[in-house]
Amino acid sequence: MSDPFRFDQAKLKDKSDLQGINYLVTDAIVNITKIVESLHHRINRVSGVFGHPSQEHTSGIPGKVYKGVRGLAKLFGSAIDTPLAALNKVIKNEPNGPSIRALRAALNGILGDYLESRQNPLAIHMHFNFAGQPLSEEGIKKTIDQAIRETDGKVLLMVHGLCMNDLQWSRDGHNHGEHLAEVLGMTPLYLTYNSGQHISQNGQQLSEALDLLVKHASSPLSIHIVAHSMGGLVTRSAIHATQKAEHNWTNSVKKIVFLGTPHHGAPLEKTGNWLNIVLGKHPYTAPFSRLIQLRSNGITDLRHGNITDKDEQPRNPFDFVRDNRQVIPLPKGPECYAIAGCAGTSPSLHNIELIGDGLVTVDSALGRHENREHTLRFDPQHQAVLKNINHMQLLSSKEVYRVIRDWLT
Repeated sequence: MSDPFRFDQAKLKDKSDLQGINYLVTDAIVNITKIVESLHHRINRVSGVFGHPSQEHTSGIPGKVYKGVRGLAKLFGSAIDTPLAALNKVIKNEPNGPSIRALRAALNGILGDYLESRQNPLAIHMHFNFAGQPLSEEGIKKTIDQAIRETDGKVLLMVHGLCMNDLQWSRDGHNHGEHLAEVLGMTPLYLTYNSGQHISQNGQQLSEALDLLVKHASSPLSIHIVAHSMGGLVTRSAIHATQKAEHNWTNSVKKIVFLGTPHHGAPLEKTGNWLNIVLGKHPYTAPFSRLIQLRSNGITDLRHGNITDKDEQPRNPFDFVRDNRQVIPLPKGPECYAIAGCAGTSPSLHNIELIGDGLVTVDSALGRHENREHTLRFDPQHQAVLKNINHMQLLSSKEVYRVIRDWLT
């Protein structure tokens, strides 16, 4: 079983974010060089100037030049790693400050699967946060258990969406988690995860993490979950994963609120506009919005709302495949609620079909599907369509907060 509470610092010791960026840049130089070389070769292969058509690398002088560039990039990465580690020790800025963490979350949303495969220090590993601090398994046993006892075992778990982190629940001076926990007498936990990995991977890890949480609690838990966007798919995937792992934590989950969750995918992902919109909003990540064709496994899963490892994936992430997902209904135990935002002033047919909250259609957020088998049967009293609220405003809207509060009360 993988450890759901492994940390970057523990795994990578003294490797810093600067080193991680260095690794990323080095890999980019090497791979871009390969692309350019391949293109160079293909352009000239008809004349046979640089090599045979079947070759991946050019030969002769150009081949030596490209080989030298790749070697220089690798040498650069290796040589600068040590001084970067030393430089990190004298940097006064908080390495886990909001800006750095927001940058890492965005990078993980775009490249998280790649960062994980390269063991890059920038890769985020799933963990719970309590009172602004990440929790290890030992922290679950000590720190959190006392807090949970004080709230009679009532836990509020907040699950963020794509390219985000736990801190980004705080917007415009408001935090749904803090306010709900205070009013309802719950212990707030915030999940942080690598949103670039397959949703099914994150679902499996969340299932393991919640299983440990329930096992280490000294008293029975009553868990309520509020999940935004992709976080709702990760939550559903985690509950589905328990069927294989035989975990019992799902018996502790009482209510789940989905905020703008693309249960049946996000149409904008098909054109790459999801990245363009989300990344363009943040000054650190705006340049990445130009790389429209760069998609992680997590983003590709948003095309149809894939939540299991058996859901079909295209060989090429830019290919369009039919919706061949398994039929996964809403979980039977907890009460499930859904909020859909509508960017227009009224939920007209045009807004419902084409706009929704700007990223997720109302139909998708409420689980409605043209195929009745895929339709998620939310109780009519457990649904809300809120006017003039876009995807990100779901995180800060006081109207959204009041609806959630009333449901969880």
